[in-house]
Amino acid sequence: MTTEILHDHLVRVTLPMRGAPPSVNVYLLRGQRQWILIDTGMPYCAFTPPDLELIVITHMHADHSGLAVELRRQTGAPVWMHRDDTALLHDLKSDGVHAALLRRQMEKARTPGDMAEAVVKSAGRLLELFPAFTPDDDLPNGKRFDSALGPVEVIHTPGHSPGHCCLWLEQPGWLIAGDHVLEKTTPHVGFIPGRDALADYASTLGRLRELPAKLILPGHGAPFTGLNEALERIENHQKARAARIRELLAESPRTAHEIVTSLFTRVSRPGDYHFALTAVLAHLER
Repeated sequence: MTTEILHDHLVRVTLPMRGAPPSVNVYLLRGQRQWILIDTGMPYCAFTPPDLELIVITHMHADHSGLAVELRRQTGAPVWMHRDDTALLHDLKSDGVHAALLRRQMEKARTPGDMAEAVVKSAGRLLELFPAFTPDDDLPNGKRFDSALGPVEVIHTPGHSPGHCCLWLEQPGWLIAGDHVLEKTTPHVGFIPGRDALADYASTLGRLRELPAKLILPGHGAPFTGLNEALERIENHQKARAARIRELLAESPRTAHEIVTSLFTRVSRPGDYHFALTAVLAHLER
């Protein structure tokens, strides 16, 4: 674990993770009385924060919400998370629902049986790291709360997850971006039944481009500048992937599995294959 004091009232804590990415950032923002914790890290992270008045979860993935239940128990601080991620989390944690969904997706994609079963097992192990909990309050778009750095505004930024939220600190011009905007990689935007995740993601780009952001504080990696450049890079990446998928389908009919193996050269591990398949399905199921 490492800490970086970004300001007297804001600290970045980098927690190590097993596998990739190698670490996740959580942020301690000085509140009105005590600290506000933004994201928590994995449930296995050895992280003991100072006294907390609030825990804010940018999105429900385990590396960002995994310690929410334990830290709420330890500190008594309420947990806020967007209702769309709460609903998805409850669905995923329902017995057998996630495995059944994966099997249907991979059957339709014509994923080979051995890989399909390996993906189901791998996803099940990952899902065990997701906490089963109900937040104390919703985190809707436009919600504001106070901090020692001035008001914090919630910006609902779906795509990476349906309830993903960024936090905008207007006075210093800082954006706590979760996994919505990363400096060196493209956030994963995968298929979610009943939603167009890519359209969700694209819908947020204009809103973020309007922000006079001086510094972006991501969920992974170091803080960086150049928000609009990062958004343009991500947008161009998604456009290029969509164009390549269209090219492949124009050449000959292909299953989703065949598109995955054409687009991604390193998908031998079940977890990597799962991420690649959902990324492809996000384009195909629009």
